[in-house]
Amino acid sequence: METCMVLLSGAPMCVVVLDARGQLVGCNDTFEQSLGPVEKFADLRFNDIASSEAARHKLGAAIESVGRGEALKVSVTDVEMELKGEGGTPLSGFFDWSVGLVSAALSNILDKSAHYEGGRGLILMGEPCSEQTVRQRAKDSETTDFIQNAPIPLQSTDCKGVIQWANLAMLDLMGYTQDEYVGRHCSDFAPDDQKDLMSEMAKAVHCGKKIKEVPVCFYRKNGGIVPLLLDTNGSYSEDGSFHHTRCFFRDDTGRRVREVRAEALVDEMDRSLSLLDNFMSNALHFVRTPCNVMTQALDAARGQLDSALHENHSTPVVSVAAKAAILESKLMLDVTAGQLIDLTRTLDDVSDLQRFEQGAELRPVISDVELLPLCHSVMAECALRCHDGVECVLDIGEGKATLPTDPKQLRRVLHHLLANAAMWTRQGSVHLSVMHGVYPNGAPRCDFSVTDTGVGIAGNIDVFGKYRQPQSMGKAPKGGSELSRKYLASVQQARDRQVEAIGSLSNAKGVGLGLPLSYNITNALGGELCFSSEPGNTEFSFSLPYLAASASTLAPEEAAAHYDAIPTAGLTHMRITRKSASCELCAYDEMNFDTITSSSSACSLPSLLSNASLSSREEALNGDDTLAKRFTRTEDDATTKNPTEAEFFSPPDVEPRVVTLHDVASLGLAAMELPHVLVVEDTAMCSKVLKMSLTKLECTVDIAEDGKQALEAVKKSIENHRPYQLI
Repeated sequence: METCMVLLSGAPMCVVVLDARGQLVGCNDTFEQSLGPVEKFADLRFNDIASSEAARHKLGAAIESVGRGEALKVSVTDVEMELKGEGGTPLSGFFDWSVGLVSAALSNILDKSAHYEGGRGLILMGEPCSEQTVRQRAKDSETTDFIQNAPIPLQSTDCKGVIQWANLAMLDLMGYTQDEYVGRHCSDFAPDDQKDLMSEMAKAVHCGKKIKEVPVCFYRKNGGIVPLLLDTNGSYSEDGSFHHTRCFFRDDTGRRVREVRAEALVDEMDRSLSLLDNFMSNALHFVRTPCNVMTQALDAARGQLDSALHENHSTPVVSVAAKAAILESKLMLDVTAGQLIDLTRTLDDVSDLQRFEQGAELRPVISDVELLPLCHSVMAECALRCHDGVECVLDIGEGKATLPTDPKQLRRVLHHLLANAAMWTRQGSVHLSVMHGVYPNGAPRCDFSVTDTGVGIAGNIDVFGKYRQPQSMGKAPKGGSELSRKYLASVQQARDRQVEAIGSLSNAKGVGLGLPLSYNITNALGGELCFSSEPGNTEFSFSLPYLAASASTLAPEEAAAHYDAIPTAGLTHMRITRKSASCELCAYDEMNFDTITSSSSACSLPSLLSNASLSSREEALNGDDTLAKRFTRTEDDATTKNPTEAEFFSPPDVEPRVVTLHDVASLGLAAMELPHVLVVEDTAMCSKVLKMSLTKLECTVDIAEDGKQALEAVKKSIENHRPYQLI
């Protein structure tokens, strides 16, 4: 025992013995050398010699705890105390003290001041620590407090998924205490449908993957389910073995509520658009049906007037006034019939543009179209609409006489472009030019151009948001615009257009359907409508391929032979005025341009006229051309059995993309997002075909015309944290 006491007395650490009252009754040499003799502290409680109030409180609490028997040993760190410096200079230092019980015999050995009165005392062993150690401990304490009291739920699991630690936010979120939560397997809190996902996440973490934003659900203590987003990765030991996971949780309730609301809004929007579609279809049907009846009645009345006029010519006794009355009545009928035809065309335009806005695709009915009669007739109609003194000029270049395309849709485009030019041109001319050229890849094409000398379009006006200034004439058109828009954006734009139209009804000269409809039709026919404008010179142009879609897959030799087989014609130049337009248009009264083919006509115009099919009026009388017949909406429609009977069709639904649990475990919410693709293409049709195909594959697609735009798009996608998966 004496040997042990000698060792304690000469130990390199400070050893102090306190009586039951907490006063110092003995110490070893190291203590006296560091802090001073025992007499210096005779009238003080030992904890009072600490330098700061916090240190005194901390040390006093430890001494009282051991003295009352609440603990056999208590450690207190970083206790600042005044040291005995050289020459009596006061210094301060930090000690780590360990407090425990000692026997009376040991107290007597260390009691150098002979003040010990017996009883159980306390022994304190203190070891000095450096200021660097104290600062590091303070930082560690701050870090521990930062993690433990962080507002974000955190926890750690071992390699088997057993929870090793959880901070207060995680415990509050789950409603458990530390003892109830730590030590249990994380799958104990997961619903049954989430256990497979937990297993996939464990595999991914063990493979070294970092998991972000995985949607999970946990049972709380009260039985409720809380949706969370989990971010986690693994911690590994120096030998490469798995140590533990780092799991960060965020409340996912808000995101899921927003998703449910968004789905409800989309469903409601689909329902509203379906109701609007049905309403528009029924409304147009009930408006167009009387138009057909009125057309029939007008044709019958006109026939009776023609018969009466013929009888009057053969009867000389009929007065001139009677003949004039018949001619005037016939003229009124012709005007009424013309207005009725315009109304019918407007109804067709409204319904067709509605289909385009809803994402339907036009199915062209391709046939070989004679360019001269089609362009001549539509130019004559334009001349009737022109102001006095405005001349209409038609130029068809030397080359192929026919073009494989949809005659009805081509005529609609030319009609709208020429009508628009005639409306805004008060002097000068309206010019329709049809020339023959080639695409950059050498494929033949037919170039259509409508120019006028009207007021022009201001440079700061984006015509319906779908047109752009062409780079240069003679090159294949570049760029383009999206034909499909998101639901909310389309509804807002439609409302804006309605408000703007209502505000300018007094100045309106048209419905405003012609240009956007022409743009969509030219896209469906294989071209793109472009424009350039300056005061006194406005031009709308587009190009159509000579090889139809059915011939586009032919070998080069077969394609060349197919093109060489198209008949040719010489140069055509015509000037049509408003006075001569009626006579020139009468030649086409019995012609149906919707069904003109080169096989049903000779190269000469008289032969073509003699072999014409039913007139457009007679065709309208043969059936009710309603929306239900003209558009394919479902697989049960009769028009789907014969594709040539339907002008439009809705793209087939694509099977929904399947997201596996492995994808969710590895990628989190990113696995549920649509793939983000950037298409870099300077040819409009190629980019549109790619975009249409990728959209059907449930991809979000952006278009860039050149490398500069592509680089800007890539930078923007990275800034928005939505990088492209494919370029």
